[in-house]
Amino acid sequence: MEENKYDVRYYKQVVVEQKREIARLQKLLAKVEVKLQSEVAKVKAQAFEKYAKKFLQITPDISEEEASRRYQEYMKGSEE
Repeated sequence: MEENKYDVRYYKQVVVEQKREIARLQKLLAKVEVKLQSEVAKVKAQAFEKYAKKFLQITPDISEEEASRRYQEYMKGSEE
């Protein structure tokens, strides 16, 4: 198409191209968000394991369930 700046079809085509680019970027952003959430979950799991092991070493008479419950309370407090 000849690029005539006064032609409405030119601007419609530009809008269509921009919408396609926005859709492409939104898909890319969604993929990045999923990967980021996955990495955050891995880090939280690693932190939990480290905390639970250390806590169990300090207080060997506590059960894993109790350590898990206390860790969850700790995490809730740190998020606030």
